[in-house]
Amino acid sequence: MTYQEVLENAKKNLAPRCRVCRECDGRACRGEVPGAGGKGTGAAFIRNVEKLQEITLNLDVLYDNQGQNSTASFWGRRFAAPVFAAPIGGMAPNYTPAMDEAAWTKAVVDGCADAGVLAFTGDGVNPELLELPLEWMKARGGLGVPTIKPWGMETVLEKVEKARAANPPAIAMDVDSAGLPFLAAQGGDAGPKGVKALRQVAQAAGLPFIVKGVMTVEGAKKALEAGAWGDSYPLPINCGGVWSGGGEFLFFCSSGDALYGYRAGEQRLDRLLSWTDVDINSDSLLALSILEDGRLAAVVEESGAETVVLTPADPASLPEKSTVSYATLGLRREVRSAIVAFNKAHPDCRVEVRDYSELNTAGDRTAGLTRLHTEILAGNVPDLLDTAGLPVRQYGRRGLLEDLLPYIRSDPDLGPEALMERVAEAAAQDGKLYQAFPSFTILTAAGRPELVGDRLRWTLADLAPLDEEDKYCILPYFWVPEETLELLLPMLLDSFVDQDAGTASFDGEAFRALLEFCAACPAPEDGESPYARTQEGPHHKRFRFTLTTNGMLIDDDVIDFAEAYGADIPTGPEVTVAAYCALTECAPWVGDLHNLDPEACQMFVKLTDALELKGYEPPEAEQRLYRMCAEALEKGDGDE
Repeated sequence: MTYQEVLENAKKNLAPRCRVCRECDGRACRGEVPGAGGKGTGAAFIRNVEKLQEITLNLDVLYDNQGQNSTASFWGRRFAAPVFAAPIGGMAPNYTPAMDEAAWTKAVVDGCADAGVLAFTGDGVNPELLELPLEWMKARGGLGVPTIKPWGMETVLEKVEKARAANPPAIAMDVDSAGLPFLAAQGGDAGPKGVKALRQVAQAAGLPFIVKGVMTVEGAKKALEAGAWGDSYPLPINCGGVWSGGGEFLFFCSSGDALYGYRAGEQRLDRLLSWTDVDINSDSLLALSILEDGRLAAVVEESGAETVVLTPADPASLPEKSTVSYATLGLRREVRSAIVAFNKAHPDCRVEVRDYSELNTAGDRTAGLTRLHTEILAGNVPDLLDTAGLPVRQYGRRGLLEDLLPYIRSDPDLGPEALMERVAEAAAQDGKLYQAFPSFTILTAAGRPELVGDRLRWTLADLAPLDEEDKYCILPYFWVPEETLELLLPMLLDSFVDQDAGTASFDGEAFRALLEFCAACPAPEDGESPYARTQEGPHHKRFRFTLTTNGMLIDDDVIDFAEAYGADIPTGPEVTVAAYCALTECAPWVGDLHNLDPEACQMFVKLTDALELKGYEPPEAEQRLYRMCAEALEKGDGDE
């Protein structure tokens, strides 16, 4: 069977839930749960695919061909490769009723066993989702890992006992399924598990216990405490990676902009270096090892993989350079990359990073903020400051920050034309701009023309007398009390907080009115997601207008709204459908115009048609592309 035949069979057997997209990236099925899609916006699914695409392999054919060995050992057994099937169950609700649970179970358990690897098997409210795989697993000598959902403890312990009878090498629990709404809708009692409960499950398993769905270092520590094997060692709370040590160091770990080494003899974690000081972007770090002479060898992936050897040196012996200090409460990926690039390009001047998040501890997660804030108020202000999470208004009033507007307007590479004046005015304080920002978002609302008219603003008093449907229209976030309060509170914060005086009051009439308004929002029914009602119609959706240097890009929800209510679509002079598709990664072309993507073609034609109805005039090049897309769709779908 060829791969193309596999795809053709999948299109038949997995419909209608899975579309068998050209690239399985979670975009077409976002929010489809049950189904193949990611929960909610599906952003986690999409981002995971994007991150995996950053991992590349370099070809090396210069080696002695003695045969390659891909085997790996886990849990006392050896496997053909460290590749295992994910725990999937519930074929009917998640994929297709055409494939029953027994057929799927036999295919995945037997297929993995024949390939010399393992299938992690699923679980669900229906007992068959766990028990059928256990039967097949036992028949194949325990070749599988039953994966139990985090049900109530009595149910979990019953299922663990059944799983043990199949003689598996390990038992797993997918703790990240605790929030799946359809489990609750089917009567399941899945929920989060604390360390104590997880330890009880691990002890009952009596086998290697795998916790699937751990997303953070803190979560991994809790899983370890609950019953994973091995000794525990202290790590920084923002640890981003751990490597084997050597010599006096048991292991190395990275946190923020720093590399730490754990000295086994002294049982101490020491800060060894700043990554930006040695011109290494820690996000591109692939491997780290200590050499016999005490130097560190780091493998980094920039334009290509390369090995960098770091030699300890006395700072006094290094050439003197001008330095610019940059203070932050957490170095962001794009900033780290820019600083490393700047330092490499300027041998006489460097940006020196002070990442105050390294001072945070498990007992005091605001220690870095406290230190930075104290130093700034004392007059020890860095040259450059990441203002995220800091009281910029207070600093500005005290004269601690520099006005950026004169520098931007006089800069030969920027100048007044590079400045969006209205945005700068909105961000300015007393006519002075104290912080620069790469982007901004306008959160707006939409409503029926006869309701909205030429109104430019709404107040709680204006919204209060409207019926529920009109409130949904004007306030797309009008979902449940908690979500509505989360949206409105930042907008009205100045009514309750005096940032200049450093005081706050939440016992006045204004805050009571806000709470009363939010309390009037309809609460979700038992088992219903608070986001479910946003799918009932185009007027229940959130509308986003993303303003860029090229003009205004329009969310597809806005197109739907305009068609439903006969409203105008705001377009700018430089906006094109092609630009929208390119920036939202829905471009019809894939590499060249002879290889058009059908789904993207359909999107392109739909957007163009909708905009033309509102007076949009596509440029000539876009008209040609429209014809090509339409022809491609006709060839693929006949009369459509």
